Amino acid sequence: MTPVEKAHAVAKAQELLGVATHASEVELRSAWKKLAFAMHPDRGTGTSHELANINAAYNFLRTRSRQVNSNAAPTTSATAEQPARGDEAAKRVHPRRVVSARITPLTELAAARCRKALNDAGETHADHVPEAIRRQGRGIEYIVISRLAKGVNRIALPICDYSGKHRSDTRTITFSASGSGAGTFKIPEHLRRDLFPGARDVCIHFGKPGI
Repeated sequence: MTPVEKAHAVAKAQELLGVATHASEVELRSAWKKLAFAMHPDRGTGTSHELANINAAYNFLRTRSRQVNSNAAPTTSATAEQPARGDEAAKRVHPRRVVSARITPLTELAAARCRKALNDAGETHADHVPEAIRRQGRGIEYIVISRLAKGVNRIALPICDYSGKHRSDTRTITFSASGSGAGTFKIPEHLRRDLFPGARDVCIHFGKPGI
């Protein structure tokens, strides 16, 4: 594998597990366990192929992490614990904060609220309810097993609020799809500001339970 190919493989594995570039082995394992549990075929949210990809990504990143750590130069305890006196640059170095992805399956109560919101509205070509919510930092991704229908689609979403106010609202969003099948719909900025205060971006993935 060339350096470029290896870099692409690393980035792809990190994206699949939803981990940061410099995630530790502990963080890798935590992300893998949550994702493997959420997407296990026995739960009806994933396939054996998708679970195999998750396991392969974890094993690849774990092996790489161990290789990197074994090749790193050892440091003395004095160097690791305290910067040299007078070294102002070293004193200003802070550990990087790593934000792991978190996938939360929709509760039955939240799913029931979504279905009720759809039943109270008019007819469309297809109605959708998310299966799970993936959060990383201030990014939100709704995972939907059903596929898009060509024409008018509608989805009911439990609202995620990052503004500090507790809300348990359910909102419906109606939009048009030019074709049917799997796809991603990104919430427009004006709706994101109104429905998801404080979120950086919000996407809905249709027909992609293994994301």
